[in-house]
Amino acid sequence: MQAKQGYFIVLLFSGAIGFGLYKLKDSGLWLMAIVGAILLLGLVSGLANIFLKK
Repeated sequence: MQAKQGYFIVLLFSGAIGFGLYKLKDSGLWLMAIVGAILLLGLVSGLANIFLKK
């Protein structure tokens, strides 16, 4: 159950990031958004790994 919850959180963040990129694609912020999304995804997966190990 914990593993599924971690994957759900990652999927939720991925969806939010994708939606944000879709909204920002017309502006010049999309590159910064992609970098931020990668960092955020790394942080989320790191936190998920920490919680799943407990």
